[in-house]
Amino acid sequence: MDSYGGVRNMGLLYAALHGFENVIMIDDDECIDPHYRESALRLIGDLWGAKPVLGKTGCVVDSKGNKFYDGQKSDALRGWPKDELFNREVKETLEEKNQLSESKIAFGGNMVLNSGLFLQVPFDPYGTRGEDDDYILNARYCGLPIFFDQELLLLHLPPERICNYWTRQRQDILHFRYMREKVRIFGFEPESLGGFLGYFTQDDLEYKAISSSIQAALHFIDTDRNEFTEFLNNAIAAETPPVAQLRSRVNAFLRFMDAWQSVLPKIAD
Repeated sequence: MDSYGGVRNMGLLYAALHGFENVIMIDDDECIDPHYRESALRLIGDLWGAKPVLGKTGCVVDSKGNKFYDGQKSDALRGWPKDELFNREVKETLEEKNQLSESKIAFGGNMVLNSGLFLQVPFDPYGTRGEDDDYILNARYCGLPIFFDQELLLLHLPPERICNYWTRQRQDILHFRYMREKVRIFGFEPESLGGFLGYFTQDDLEYKAISSSIQAALHFIDTDRNEFTEFLNNAIAAETPPVAQLRSRVNAFLRFMDAWQSVLPKIAD
């Protein structure tokens, strides 16, 4: 329960215990309209081409109707293009000719999971953040695609950022280093993960993290000593924990998923 993935798994366990067919996941900083539930459940359980639609995600819009994610804008983080690459992936997916397409990203606060999916695929409780995109990998590893529904929209009204700029990047570094080891163990090529996840799961991740951390530190060298110092610490975090420890966590997750697949269907019966 001390991770985003662990919390979301509690929702899936509750659904299994009560025999729910579908789970709709939204977050506490989002607003839905009266037609959202109908849109969320549309096509779930149907075939799209030859593949069953057992899970889907959609987009969020801000108060001005913009369909993009603004996690933390700062000139200091120009060398760490997380938001830009994520938004590009969203834009390209929204421009697909079909309403549904197999997704390489997810909005955890706008996801729909059918029991045929969530009884087989848990969220990763060993990850630090990014549990939604990580779920895409877990499902793919089990041979189950997640679809992006262009018509599944909801209003996102996040609170104003109160943390320092270095904080989110450090969390990102830890998350992507762990995800890269999962990609390697799963046998996926980064190029197959799309422009966003593919960029942050390549062999040069440490270089990207260290160089962007130093660049960000220099941005604050004369204005904010704490930001300067902590961004330099981000560069150190790019080499810790050791790869062996990360791979051990991935293997622990695989054992967790084996147990999940054994127990959850029995709970749901």
